[in-house]
Amino acid sequence: MGTSKPHWYPACMAAARTAAFLWDGLVLHVGDRVDSQCLTVAPVQVALGIGGLVAAQTPGGDWVEGTCLVIGSNVPHTFRSGPFSLLWIEALSDVGRRLTEAFTRHAGIACAPITDVDELSACAAAVLADPSCETAWGLANDTLRSVAGTLPRGRVVHPAIRKALRLIGAQPRFKISAKELAAGVALSEGRFTHLFREYMGLPLRRYLMWRRVQSAVVLLVRGCPATQVAIETGFTDASHLNRALLMMLGARPSEFMAAHNLTVHVCSRPR
Repeated sequence: MGTSKPHWYPACMAAARTAAFLWDGLVLHVGDRVDSQCLTVAPVQVALGIGGLVAAQTPGGDWVEGTCLVIGSNVPHTFRSGPFSLLWIEALSDVGRRLTEAFTRHAGIACAPITDVDELSACAAAVLADPSCETAWGLANDTLRSVAGTLPRGRVVHPAIRKALRLIGAQPRFKISAKELAAGVALSEGRFTHLFREYMGLPLRRYLMWRRVQSAVVLLVRGCPATQVAIETGFTDASHLNRALLMMLGARPSEFMAAHNLTVHVCSRPR
């Protein structure tokens, strides 16, 4: 029996230059190359070739090739590229839903028409050469604007949501319920969950899961054992952590622990 190649994360980790940026419900990975085996993940993906094309194989076995591809949530695929930017968007977020409706509801994998490919490629190359949360956020937003259309302008976060975020951050394992948060900000649970989705762009449960995943990845890259990481980040056990990482990032804990060439940046969304 042959040994299968690892998923795209470790394939990129082996490259000379590679960086991953994690926000709540959003991951940007920029690397020199990727050649993955079949992968199925929950986020919607936007893949951009830096100075070239990217290619992804559909569940039916056909290859789709283009400068920019959108890959639907939970669509099995194989992905190949030279220098690339790969943006993972929470499928339940507002932008994730918009991308699904526009590109992948029927096709699964689709080419996305973009006109500013040279500017995006230059920005991606700059992030690859000098990784920072600020430049990565610019690339992520410019990519989404180009593919998904005009994004809503940022606005001041509701005071109750700001307080809720502080309450969440004070929980070492992000274990807090909507009921507890609503009580903490003096709102009904229904009103609170509606406001949270409106201002944060994704449901509370998915937000909390992304926070746990972010924390887990940082600890794993530092070499912490998976069992310890699971306990410290609010997962039931190592198996629960393994399932969450496979679903949301397409990689197992052991693959992050072996990623000596990967730099991981956990970033805050600008407000």
